[in-house]
Amino acid sequence: MADTQPLDEFEHNHNDCIVRLLSEKTNIEALKTPGLGLIDEELLKELEHPLKELTGTSRIEPQEVFKKAIAFLPKLDAKRFVIENILESLKGGENLSIIDQRYRDLGLLSSDSGTNVMEVRSSGLGAELIKRKSFLKRVEIKVGRIAINALKSIPKWIEIKPTITFVGPIPALGFVLEGKGMSVQDLLDTLAEGVS
Repeated sequence: MADTQPLDEFEHNHNDCIVRLLSEKTNIEALKTPGLGLIDEELLKELEHPLKELTGTSRIEPQEVFKKAIAFLPKLDAKRFVIENILESLKGGENLSIIDQRYRDLGLLSSDSGTNVMEVRSSGLGAELIKRKSFLKRVEIKVGRIAINALKSIPKWIEIKPTITFVGPIPALGFVLEGKGMSVQDLLDTLAEGVS
């Protein structure tokens, strides 16, 4: 049977990951680049929601943390997609204010933001966009660690049993996943629910 990590270890690891996410928030707040204020606002807003969801004054439950962390990953991926496409548009010589408006119209950037993109030169923005992309990658890794930490602390989900089978005359060692209070299908449904 697979051992699960104790709840106090889960909470310690969870809090460590939250501190690291807060550090990333400070890093993005420190970046000040003319013309990228809207993107920085979007990144901060995208980070504040999980920080609020994943921290709380009451006892945190691993199963809820797992669901929330899994649900957050596609949102981060969507922001990474926007940054990569802005970078490609700038490489093609498009104006940043036109790009900004296009992504607002598509609903990929908030249209309710008070920040307007000034007419800025695109020179030097590539390196700044790469910094934001790196920020997103670091946050994705930290949120992934939160999900894995939570998964390791849910004792009811999966039990692994070794089996010996014969392939012709040769014995082979295999493993069977069995639900322990939850079937593998329930686990997959939980994952799908998190990312939908």
